[in-house]
Amino acid sequence: MRTAVYALFTRWSMFFAVVTLASSALQLVQGDDADTNSHILNRAAICLIVAFMTIILERLRLKSRVLSALVGYLLTMAAAFAYVGLVSLFDPVTPHSLFVFFCNFTAIAVIYIAVEEAVDWCRRRRTRQKEQS
Repeated sequence: MRTAVYALFTRWSMFFAVVTLASSALQLVQGDDADTNSHILNRAAICLIVAFMTIILERLRLKSRVLSALVGYLLTMAAAFAYVGLVSLFDPVTPHSLFVFFCNFTAIAVIYIAVEEAVDWCRRRRTRQKEQS
């Protein structure tokens, strides 16, 4: 249990830091130098959802790696959009922001899956090299 909490906190911190830095850099480039506290807290909540879902989905292994990644992406996207829908009941969001959220979330998912695949490929390669030696 302790390692799961540690993994959740570590991933949440990592996702939040990367997303906040990227968002801040993008806003400065666009000339917007203010970020509201509620926006930062919502970003933290979504990063927590993503971190939690990555831990759950690591244990979900389907026969096809592509199908496993797609199911994970769809479940995480559904959970994040459910959160955004809940929050929009109290603080309305524009349709444009939902599209931007979708694009950002998809880009992060693609990068995360690519990194996971690269790490897995390196592990398999290293294992094969050790077996051949």
